[in-house]
Amino acid sequence: MQEYQPKTFAIPTIDGISEKTIETHLALYQGYVTNLNTHYQKIKDLCAQEGDMMAAVSALTRRIPFELAGVINHEQYFGALEGGAKSLDSSGALGVLVQKQFGSFDGFIGAIQQTAAVMRGIGWVMVVYDSTRKTLHIYWTVDHELGAVSLPTIVALDMWEHSYMLDHPPSEKGKYVEAYLRAINWQYVAQRFDSC
Repeated sequence: MQEYQPKTFAIPTIDGISEKTIETHLALYQGYVTNLNTHYQKIKDLCAQEGDMMAAVSALTRRIPFELAGVINHEQYFGALEGGAKSLDSSGALGVLVQKQFGSFDGFIGAIQQTAAVMRGIGWVMVVYDSTRKTLHIYWTVDHELGAVSLPTIVALDMWEHSYMLDHPPSEKGKYVEAYLRAINWQYVAQRFDSC
């Protein structure tokens, strides 16, 4: 088994999301990496033992999607903040699709904000790309892996309380959403889109 290593991210100061929140959030991401590695090691150790270890292996295996999705979603979340805010090239492939599907970049951002606003409780707002239909989909999911769609993720917006509670109460989570969307390096997002 290959061990996962936590990535590091060069995230500049973000207006509306404190350094303390980013620091706490990064530590949580590193916890997902640790948990994922621990689960894989325990499964390996159990499989090497004699006797019926099926129930224990099954219980650990069921936790893998949660931890793995926690790792991947956070890497996309933080990756989009690296290099500071950069605008989307409206003539690039993603810019053209956004214009066609949402009428404008502001319409696209509004659709993401609307999805975040109607969420009840915790979860993620995901923007995924369906290359077969040449369509972006925006949806929310509760736990990392529940309700996930098997399409490439373009934007992963963390809506768990740890993402904003140090800076904004739940009644003002929209301010956090605005701050995150303003801070995105859309060139990074466009590169993810181009690789789909």
